[in-house]
Amino acid sequence: MEIIQDNSGSIPSGDLVPDSDLLIFLVQDVRIGIPAVMIDHVFRMVAVTPLHEAPPGIIGIINYHGEIFPVFSFRKYFSLQNKSLSPKDYLLIVQSERSLAIIADYIEGVFNLSGDIIPPEKIDPGIQGITGFYRCKDGLLVVTHPQDLISLTDQKKIQAMKEFLAI
Repeated sequence: MEIIQDNSGSIPSGDLVPDSDLLIFLVQDVRIGIPAVMIDHVFRMVAVTPLHEAPPGIIGIINYHGEIFPVFSFRKYFSLQNKSLSPKDYLLIVQSERSLAIIADYIEGVFNLSGDIIPPEKIDPGIQGITGFYRCKDGLLVVTHPQDLISLTDQKKIQAMKEFLAI
């Protein structure tokens, strides 16, 4: 990935703080970046308990240190080609008001972007869950913020499920 690292770079976008680092990962051929500060841990895939009638993008749940985390799949969210989970896949544990585990095929690293992020409204006003797009020398980077991936309504459903499972 060809990103020019520049400590003076700013990201003029919603919830991203200027000069913030992004963890860049791949899902199929889509390059995705999320604020690195939100990542608690990255590890290889573990068993995922499937959920039926789950919110968009959620494929199941895992137990992470005694806490139930919904597992988010960009493949499902972006309607990409489905593939079976593999021990070679990664889970990115995001700790925030809407904690979740995100599936990644490959981790590229942590980068500081130089230049502007293209707001999603310039591409399509209906895009949800995307903070913006960044032009790299070798393609595009989809920038997202984990809290934008799960709606408050869906978060309430997940919380109710967690409470039910705690019984």
